[in-house]
Amino acid sequence: MNAIWAPWKRHQVLFSAMRRMKRKPRVALIGASYDGGDLNRIAKLARFYDVTDYITVFERISFQQVMEVVCSSRCCVLLSLKRARTERG
Repeated sequence: MNAIWAPWKRHQVLFSAMRRMKRKPRVALIGASYDGGDLNRIAKLARFYDVTDYITVFERISFQQVMEVVCSSRCCVLLSLKRARTERG
């Protein structure tokens, strides 16, 4: 999951799903602090959902490193909420 640590990126949705899985996946989280969200918040969420042992965190890495992590992954998840535009323009 490549996402800043902001709350609207919904890391808790991923962690909640992981907690319910019989066989836990190994998960790479790529991100950086933003708008009140930081790695400490992510760590607390991971502990709450008891998935800390299955997560590897990459913070503020280069684009090349991001590509290496993403390309070595079997899948990627995007969980951000985006509001639909109601106005034209």
